[in-house]
Amino acid sequence: MDSTLPSGISAEEALAPRRKLRKGTHSCTECKRRKIRCFFHPSSPAACIECQRKDLPCISQDLLDVSLPGTQELKDRLKRVEQMLEGITESLSTSNLSGTDQQQVATDSHLATAARVSESQRLIDGDHQDLGSGRPGQSAITPDISHCSQSLSENLASADLCFAEPGYEDTCRALHVAFPSQHDTKILFNAAKPEIFLQAHVIPYQEIFGDKSMRTIAMLSVHPTVTVHPVILARKLLHLALCVQQLDPSFDTSALQDGGNLVQNMHRYYQLASTVVTCHDDLLDSMEGLECLVCEAMYLVNKGDLRRALVCLRRCCTLSQLMGLHRGGSRQAMPKKLDPATAIDCRFIWSHIAYFERYVSLLLGMPTTITSARFGSEARLPHQIDAEWFERTQADICDSVIARFQQRDYDPHTTRRIDGMLDKLANAMPTSWWNPIHLRPGMGLNEMLERMLSAMMQIIHYNMLTVLHLPHLFQAAGTNEPGHTEDVDPEHSRDTCLYASREVLRRYVGFRSWVRVVYCCRPVDFCAFTAIMTLLLSGMLSQQQQPKGQEVGRSKPHDHHHHHQRVGDRALVEQTLQMLEELNALNGDELTREIIRLTRALVELANYAATDDDAGGAGLHYTCRLATPDEEDALSCGGAGDGGAAPQLYLSIPYFGVVKLESEASFSNATAPGVSPTPLPQSVHSQPGQEVSGALSLSSVFHMAGITEEDPSDFCLDVPMPDMMAGSEEWAFQGVDTTFFDSLMGGGTFPDFPWP
Repeated sequence: MDSTLPSGISAEEALAPRRKLRKGTHSCTECKRRKIRCFFHPSSPAACIECQRKDLPCISQDLLDVSLPGTQELKDRLKRVEQMLEGITESLSTSNLSGTDQQQVATDSHLATAARVSESQRLIDGDHQDLGSGRPGQSAITPDISHCSQSLSENLASADLCFAEPGYEDTCRALHVAFPSQHDTKILFNAAKPEIFLQAHVIPYQEIFGDKSMRTIAMLSVHPTVTVHPVILARKLLHLALCVQQLDPSFDTSALQDGGNLVQNMHRYYQLASTVVTCHDDLLDSMEGLECLVCEAMYLVNKGDLRRALVCLRRCCTLSQLMGLHRGGSRQAMPKKLDPATAIDCRFIWSHIAYFERYVSLLLGMPTTITSARFGSEARLPHQIDAEWFERTQADICDSVIARFQQRDYDPHTTRRIDGMLDKLANAMPTSWWNPIHLRPGMGLNEMLERMLSAMMQIIHYNMLTVLHLPHLFQAAGTNEPGHTEDVDPEHSRDTCLYASREVLRRYVGFRSWVRVVYCCRPVDFCAFTAIMTLLLSGMLSQQQQPKGQEVGRSKPHDHHHHHQRVGDRALVEQTLQMLEELNALNGDELTREIIRLTRALVELANYAATDDDAGGAGLHYTCRLATPDEEDALSCGGAGDGGAAPQLYLSIPYFGVVKLESEASFSNATAPGVSPTPLPQSVHSQPGQEVSGALSLSSVFHMAGITEEDPSDFCLDVPMPDMMAGSEEWAFQGVDTTFFDSLMGGGTFPDFPWP
């Protein structure tokens, strides 16, 4: 190549330091950039053929640092492209549209951006080129924006952007453009203070509450660049979604630049991360990929979608085992990390995943996929604090409770053995650790969150104790069932079950008095539901149990031992209801709304039965059983309750059947001399214009449950069968109610389904 200066290069620029080239290098800068052969015509050795054809200066590679004509203009154009990308973020954040409409906004923005950078494309490439058909990661992007996003990809790649994962450039841009502004992210993180919550799932508690060697809010709130691995971008979106979940309902959004609906943005962050990144297994082969799945599972648990959370947790288990985390790192290569700043403890995250997978499985009555694995130890290890040792041991006990439930092993010896394990665990903790939560003014954030974590573990502990003894709640002494012995004391199981339920509600009221965000620590709400149902039903149902699958409770006229505790139990339930109503007013949550609706109906029924007893009547003792097919057909056709009986309540439990609560004694208006008839509570009176009788009409049952209908002929107690993966807004209890009644009835048989 001739050393003659090309046109447009001054003598001053020619005197600039030259770069030493490898021997045999003859191509010019432009041909090297385009990766084509550089040919010179003998008649014009000053410029190669390609540069002459495109009318570009032909510059040797040793003059690479020389500014090209039009370079400043190109930089200005690329700067405008960056400004337009920021505009896309603002438009998506401020948009209050549905997911489809938001996607259309993103499409229009990409199209506008691609059109406006076309001139820059001509400056870079010199002519239009066929962009091809897309890249491997492009399947996760909407096909409508594939062309413009690919064009944008080529333009930004020309600006020396080097992506960490080739082929996923469009995926990275789709994730990065969804971030709020850096200003808003800092505000959200400072308001939610999620640094402990986000890292408590991946590093030991000792490093959080003891050594305090964790990343700060300032570090966690920084946006990654668009060129990083898509898993890093997805993790930031999931962190944002979890951060918004922790915000107090009183959070003022006026300080945010982007504005918009925070709840919709939270759902959008999760949906984008899960549909673009975590659904692709080939992207999750790293510790950051596992962390993304853990964050996704925690988001679903907090949202109340337990079934989908369980699916995600089991993906976490499988991925952890493929990485060899279940082996404790022995003779196993360390899983790769995409970000050197990532702090994840392999052993801790494996035990934490197992803990949550087992407990969610217990709530749903499902078997666990992590069997025979043990995480606890007889004594605390040097690096463990009380909470971590308690959690690991609790995970082992949870496995035993699940195995007992799945095997229908209601042998009292098994119950007594697991009860002993729970008792030993409780006694091993310091007495002060069991104090109910109390957050005093001026308490530091770390101490406050440590107390919250302890309170949640205590609630889960007492809930496990309730679930353990629930099948024995209504057993009579000396029941001669398979596996039962004469020396069984059913009073111990009943007393333990009721005691544990009371402890759950006392701690729940204290916990929710401070933690007002229902999306935070969601499992405690399901524990409260189980405790409420246990206390209310124990006051209504008698003790003697019928054969399995039939009914719970036959008449036992008086139960003096527990009679005086019922008043306190009702007061505790009412206090919990008040707390739930306050939470529902603040958050508008479907789960709390459903718990209130069901509890109010049971309270009315329990109060009616207790009032009759206190007035000197014979007393009402209820039975709990599955409705027969004929009764279900009658209800679905709008039939009334059984005539001549006391009030009844039908609860339709999806995937389980209709549970019927009915009194054994026939209700009669005739009473003992000198005793006035006990009036029905106002909420169980018949509708205006109907004759008031002892039987509870179907419309009154609906009124008790808080359901109103315009046309009585349309009354139907059947709840529409939800989809198996229905969210909390469609199916609030997620199958926790099924597990409760299945345990209460001692593992009764399920109704026959018309399987295809």
